[in-house]
Amino acid sequence: MLRMMHLPDTPDSYKGKKCYELLAGRAAPCADCTNSILERDAFRTCRRAMRFTSGSVLQRDTLVPWNGRTARFSITTDLQHGQMGNEQERKSLLRREEVINDIISLGIQESDPEEGIHKIMAKVGEILQAERVLIFEEGAKDTVSATYEWRRDTAGSIMKDVQDIPRARIQPLYDHFAHSRMLILNDTDSFLQLHPGFQPVLHGITSLVSGHLMQSGRSIGFTEVINPASEAFASATFLLSSLTSVIAIMLRNRDMIRRL
Repeated sequence: MLRMMHLPDTPDSYKGKKCYELLAGRAAPCADCTNSILERDAFRTCRRAMRFTSGSVLQRDTLVPWNGRTARFSITTDLQHGQMGNEQERKSLLRREEVINDIISLGIQESDPEEGIHKIMAKVGEILQAERVLIFEEGAKDTVSATYEWRRDTAGSIMKDVQDIPRARIQPLYDHFAHSRMLILNDTDSFLQLHPGFQPVLHGITSLVSGHLMQSGRSIGFTEVINPASEAFASATFLLSSLTSVIAIMLRNRDMIRRL
């Protein structure tokens, strides 16, 4: 994003400057700035023209605690011409936006980030009619472990079976994350044929949507929605791609509270 805006990768030349000064070349806030009306417990959604590229985006903004200060948090969804080709597609996209806003608001309203994470996972699992939703976090000695789990009432917990997994066992997943933050598998057998060294952590997976969890450019783990309903699969990518960034922030807040 810094390169797209023709800014250096190091913050020395712009640290402390106002956003309107740096991005718009203005001496005062932009006319459409929403900073003064944003709140921590609600998202404001609007459509914006891109400043540096053609086209427009749907943008969701809220305020979040960040390193002891209040920061503006924005999520944008690119509105390509094909997506907005007719009124029905436009309404469908806006409905999904509203669902995401509701889920995020549900999570960030909790004073305990862990409780917020559980609520987000439960809502995602219910909406996508998934078998289970998992969050894996990276640990010592190149391992990953499941730290959060949502499952259907009929499904038993598998948490004890997904601890201290060698990262090498799931390296094809990380290889995919190197060029895309989302892995979408509606046919896991095909993926296994393409990656014969890949050893699935769980058995009985027929479809999967996984999102890469990142903090400040550093990999911290991934999310997994396992066996979502076929009719909900198209929405799963859109939903999880937006929520993965929020979950990463909530994990950071959890760690800050634990240290305090």
